[in-house]
Amino acid sequence: MEGVLETGAEGPEQTASTAHAEILAVRNRRSGGFLRFRQGSIHEVPA
Repeated sequence: MEGVLETGAEGPEQTASTAHAEILAVRNRRSGGFLRFRQGSIHEVPA
């Protein structure tokens, strides 16, 4: 099936939450990957 996200979501509520998270990641130019692999802070630090 083309264009399907393999998220492990069960049910429409979890599917909607996952889709929303993916949309936010794209909007904020983020990869949406695992935080444990991220270097540094997840939030911008004010200068």
